[in-house]
Amino acid sequence: MLADILHKVAQIAHEDSQRYHPRPSMASPEFPDSPGRCIRQMVYHRLGHPATPLPGRAIFVFEDGHWHEELSAEWIGKTALRLHARQLGVDIPLDQPIGSPYTCPVCERIIAPELLHGHIDGLLTDPLGVTRLWEHKAINHFAFQEVLDGELPLDYLAQGCVYLRGLQHTHPDIREALLLIKNKNTSAYLEYRFAYDPAADRCTMIELLGSNGTSSLLEETLDGMLTSALAKFAAVEAYAAQHMFPPRPYRKDHWRCSPLYCRWAGTCWEGYAGEVERRHPLMQLASEYGPILAQYEAAAKAKGEGEKICKKLRPQILAALEAYNTQTGAVDGLRASVTTQERDVLDAALLPPPVKKAATVRNIVEVLHVGPVK
Repeated sequence: MLADILHKVAQIAHEDSQRYHPRPSMASPEFPDSPGRCIRQMVYHRLGHPATPLPGRAIFVFEDGHWHEELSAEWIGKTALRLHARQLGVDIPLDQPIGSPYTCPVCERIIAPELLHGHIDGLLTDPLGVTRLWEHKAINHFAFQEVLDGELPLDYLAQGCVYLRGLQHTHPDIREALLLIKNKNTSAYLEYRFAYDPAADRCTMIELLGSNGTSSLLEETLDGMLTSALAKFAAVEAYAAQHMFPPRPYRKDHWRCSPLYCRWAGTCWEGYAGEVERRHPLMQLASEYGPILAQYEAAAKAKGEGEKICKKLRPQILAALEAYNTQTGAVDGLRASVTTQERDVLDAALLPPPVKKAATVRNIVEVLHVGPVK
């Protein structure tokens, strides 16, 4: 009765008319090996291109994040720490105006383009009287594991740096921030403590703590976080003024291009097959790409050969284990084991043709071949 309607209700009731304007939560630095938030997506939003409505499940995912923040805040209230200034409005002066004036729905005041305006999750004061910025993020298990494995959450850190820069105009003693990240699946926590120097535009990582016992001092510094994020905002305005779109920073199979994440994915990749067809049939690439192509060709060849060998040897090994009546066999320092699993498999042959046709979606896939020039 409920499982099949709640997501639909969310999709119908969701107010989806928020116009684009630069804000701290969108601050995303761009580094050579990490493009961050998709600038092409931001340009679509800035130009007001029609977007695919968010699926009801996605709306639930976003709303869940707010409730996780409230739960964490309640538990903080049971400690000796004092969490205050929740959703405090912060203005970050800009050297150059970006965008156009808009009215903040929370503050109900006009925000000039000379300001980057946002609302912090709160300020946290410890028993010694030290106050830090508190930012809370709730993410899924897989994203949490990436952070736990050492991948820095650059966008979250950049947002914290933006807020620290703004806070230091009114609260000069606030030099540090605590980024508390919650695993929505397991309720595990990770906490980054970092400082920000606006004059040098330098984020200094200080400490990482985890509810699993993780504890490490960090010495990494990140330079140009805010400069890069503001440059991306400015680039969005420049592209929008010319009604042009930047190159796609991600490939179609990247998670950021999923319709669940990007509401302009369909528009962005529409007609891509025609784009490929209109390209030059052959061009000489810069020499720097030579080693990359050679490495890819070698890896693809090894993968192909490996799959052939595994396919050939697999039945022989399984037959040997069966012949020896054992789950695990060992020889020459190696062991082979067999287990069984039950998996749900969709048998398309059992589907009525109309259902099979309705469930079939045609999608464009980029197929890459690397080999010798003929």
